[in-house]
Amino acid sequence: MPSFLCIAANHFLSQITWPYMAEAQQKTMKTMSFVIIPVGVLATLWIPAGLQFYFLLTASLQWLQSAAFYNPTLRRLLGLGPLHLGGVDPSAPKPKPGTWQAPRTLETTAKVVETEEPKASSALAGLKETAAVAREKIGEYNQKSKKKSAASLARELEERRALQEQEELIARREMKILKRRESK
Repeated sequence: MPSFLCIAANHFLSQITWPYMAEAQQKTMKTMSFVIIPVGVLATLWIPAGLQFYFLLTASLQWLQSAAFYNPTLRRLLGLGPLHLGGVDPSAPKPKPGTWQAPRTLETTAKVVETEEPKASSALAGLKETAAVAREKIGEYNQKSKKKSAASLARELEERRALQEQEELIARREMKILKRRESK
Protein backbone atom coordinates (compact mmCIF):
# COMPACT_ATOMS: atom_id res chain seq x y z
CA MET A 1 0.00 0.00 0.00
CA PRO A 2 1.55 3.34 -0.96
CA SER A 3 2.52 5.51 1.97
CA PHE A 4 0.41 8.49 0.93
CA LEU A 5 -2.72 6.35 1.28
CA CYS A 6 -1.69 5.51 4.86
CA ILE A 7 -1.17 9.17 5.67
CA ALA A 8 -4.46 10.23 4.10
CA ALA A 9 -6.35 7.38 5.78
CA ASN A 10 -4.81 8.27 9.14
CA HIS A 11 -5.85 11.89 8.70
CA PHE A 12 -9.42 11.09 7.75
CA LEU A 13 -9.81 8.43 10.44
CA SER A 14 -8.55 10.86 13.07
CA GLN A 15 -11.46 13.15 12.25
CA ILE A 16 -13.61 11.24 14.77
CA THR A 17 -11.97 13.37 17.46
CA TRP A 18 -12.67 16.69 15.76
CA PRO A 19 -16.18 17.28 17.14
CA TYR A 20 -14.75 17.19 20.66
CA MET A 21 -12.05 19.78 19.96
CA ALA A 22 -12.30 23.50 20.51
CA GLU A 23 -13.20 25.41 17.35
CA ALA A 24 -9.78 27.04 17.04
CA GLN A 25 -8.16 23.62 17.25
CA GLN A 26 -10.57 22.23 14.63
CA LYS A 27 -9.58 25.02 12.23
CA THR A 28 -5.90 24.31 12.84
CA MET A 29 -6.41 20.58 12.21
CA LYS A 30 -8.23 21.27 8.94
CA THR A 31 -5.45 23.60 7.79
CA MET A 32 -2.79 21.11 8.82
CA SER A 33 -4.41 18.41 6.67
CA PHE A 34 -3.54 20.42 3.57
CA VAL A 35 0.08 20.60 4.71
CA ILE A 36 0.66 17.22 6.40
CA ILE A 37 -0.62 14.99 3.60
CA PRO A 38 1.61 16.39 0.78
CA VAL A 39 4.66 16.71 3.04
CA GLY A 40 4.07 13.20 4.39
CA VAL A 41 3.79 11.80 0.89
CA LEU A 42 7.06 13.43 -0.17
CA ALA A 43 8.84 12.37 3.01
CA THR A 44 7.72 8.72 2.89
CA LEU A 45 7.72 8.08 -0.85
CA TRP A 46 11.13 6.40 -0.84
CA ILE A 47 11.04 4.53 2.44
CA PRO A 48 10.96 0.70 2.50
CA ALA A 49 7.66 -1.16 2.54
CA GLY A 50 8.32 -2.53 6.04
CA LEU A 51 8.51 0.95 7.48
CA GLN A 52 5.38 1.97 5.59
CA PHE A 53 3.63 -1.08 7.06
CA TYR A 54 4.79 0.04 10.51
CA PHE A 55 3.25 3.48 9.91
CA LEU A 56 0.02 1.84 8.73
CA LEU A 57 -0.11 -0.41 11.80
CA THR A 58 0.62 2.49 14.16
CA ALA A 59 -2.05 4.65 12.54
CA SER A 60 -4.57 1.82 12.74
CA LEU A 61 -3.86 1.21 16.41
CA GLN A 62 -4.12 4.95 17.08
CA TRP A 63 -7.48 5.05 15.34
CA LEU A 64 -8.74 2.03 17.33
CA GLN A 65 -7.64 3.62 20.59
CA SER A 66 -9.30 6.92 19.70
CA ALA A 67 -12.50 5.20 18.63
CA ALA A 68 -12.54 3.20 21.87
CA PHE A 69 -11.93 6.15 24.18
CA TYR A 70 -14.45 8.37 22.40
CA ASN A 71 -17.11 5.69 22.86
CA PRO A 72 -19.49 6.88 25.62
CA THR A 73 -20.22 3.35 26.87
CA LEU A 74 -16.54 2.50 27.34
CA ARG A 75 -15.91 5.88 28.97
CA ARG A 76 -18.71 5.17 31.46
CA LEU A 77 -17.31 1.68 32.20
CA LEU A 78 -13.83 3.09 32.81
CA GLY A 79 -15.14 5.91 35.00
CA LEU A 80 -14.08 8.67 32.60
CA GLY A 81 -16.08 11.85 32.42
CA PRO A 82 -18.33 12.66 29.46
CA LEU A 83 -16.97 14.45 26.41
CA HIS A 84 -18.48 17.74 25.35
CA LEU A 85 -18.93 18.72 21.73
CA GLY A 86 -16.71 21.62 20.79
CA GLY A 87 -14.46 20.81 23.72
CA VAL A 88 -16.39 23.11 26.03
CA ASP A 89 -18.65 22.16 28.90
CA PRO A 90 -22.11 23.59 28.09
CA SER A 91 -22.66 24.44 31.75
CA ALA A 92 -19.51 26.59 31.80
CA PRO A 93 -19.97 30.36 31.43
CA LYS A 94 -19.48 31.64 27.89
CA PRO A 95 -16.58 34.07 27.38
CA LYS A 96 -17.24 37.46 25.86
CA PRO A 97 -16.23 37.69 22.20
CA GLY A 98 -12.73 39.04 21.67
CA THR A 99 -11.55 38.31 25.21
CA TRP A 100 -8.76 36.04 26.25
CA GLN A 101 -9.88 32.55 27.16
CA ALA A 102 -7.77 30.41 29.48
CA PRO A 103 -6.75 26.99 28.21
CA ARG A 104 -8.99 24.10 29.14
CA THR A 105 -7.99 22.08 32.18
CA LEU A 106 -8.84 18.54 33.03
CA GLU A 107 -9.85 17.27 36.43
CA THR A 108 -7.62 14.43 37.56
CA THR A 109 -7.73 12.02 40.42
CA ALA A 110 -3.98 12.00 40.89
CA LYS A 111 -2.79 12.55 44.42
CA VAL A 112 0.24 14.58 45.39
CA VAL A 113 2.89 12.36 46.96
CA GLU A 114 5.17 14.03 49.44
CA THR A 115 8.80 13.12 49.04
CA GLU A 116 11.92 14.12 50.84
CA GLU A 117 13.74 17.08 49.45
CA PRO A 118 17.11 16.11 47.99
CA LYS A 119 20.01 17.14 50.13
CA ALA A 120 21.68 20.25 48.89
CA SER A 121 25.24 19.39 48.02
CA SER A 122 28.04 20.96 46.17
CA ALA A 123 29.37 19.78 42.85
CA LEU A 124 32.56 18.65 44.58
CA ALA A 125 30.60 16.45 47.01
CA GLY A 126 28.72 14.89 44.11
CA LEU A 127 31.98 14.24 42.30
CA LYS A 128 33.49 12.63 45.40
CA GLU A 129 30.42 10.43 45.82
CA THR A 130 30.60 9.37 42.18
CA ALA A 131 34.31 8.55 42.53
CA ALA A 132 33.60 6.47 45.68
CA VAL A 133 30.90 4.49 43.90
CA ALA A 134 33.24 3.95 40.93
CA ARG A 135 36.03 2.72 43.26
CA GLU A 136 33.58 0.34 44.92
CA LYS A 137 32.47 -1.07 41.56
CA ILE A 138 36.08 -1.46 40.41
CA GLY A 139 36.87 -3.30 43.66
CA GLU A 140 33.91 -5.64 43.13
CA TYR A 141 35.05 -6.29 39.57
CA ASN A 142 38.61 -7.03 40.72
CA GLN A 143 37.33 -9.45 43.39
CA LYS A 144 35.23 -11.29 40.83
CA SER A 145 38.15 -11.54 38.43
CA LYS A 146 40.43 -12.81 41.25
CA LYS A 147 37.86 -15.47 42.14
CA LYS A 148 37.62 -16.50 38.50
CA SER A 149 41.39 -16.68 38.10
CA ALA A 150 41.72 -18.64 41.36
CA ALA A 151 39.03 -21.07 40.22
CA SER A 152 40.70 -21.53 36.83
CA LEU A 153 44.10 -22.04 38.53
CA ALA A 154 42.59 -24.65 40.88
CA ARG A 155 40.96 -26.39 37.90
CA GLU A 156 44.28 -26.38 36.02
CA LEU A 157 46.15 -27.78 39.02
CA GLU A 158 43.51 -30.49 39.47
CA GLU A 159 43.87 -31.46 35.82
CA ARG A 160 47.66 -31.59 36.16
CA ARG A 161 47.40 -33.74 39.29
CA ALA A 162 44.96 -36.12 37.57
CA LEU A 163 47.28 -36.39 34.57
CA GLN A 164 50.25 -36.99 36.87
CA GLU A 165 48.34 -39.72 38.72
CA GLN A 166 47.45 -41.38 35.43
CA GLU A 167 51.08 -41.27 34.33
CA GLU A 168 52.21 -42.75 37.66
CA LEU A 169 49.57 -45.49 37.37
CA ILE A 170 50.70 -46.33 33.84
CA ALA A 171 54.34 -46.30 34.97
CA ARG A 172 53.55 -48.72 37.86
CA ARG A 173 51.68 -51.07 35.52
CA GLU A 174 54.56 -51.03 33.07
CA MET A 175 56.97 -51.77 35.93
CA LYS A 176 54.81 -54.74 37.03
CA ILE A 177 54.70 -56.02 33.45
CA LEU A 178 58.50 -55.66 33.14
CA LYS A 179 59.07 -57.44 36.48
CA ARG A 180 56.82 -60.32 35.40
CA ARG A 181 58.73 -60.67 32.13
CA GLU A 182 62.05 -60.63 33.96
CA SER A 183 60.89 -63.22 36.46
CA LYS A 184 59.82 -65.64 33.69
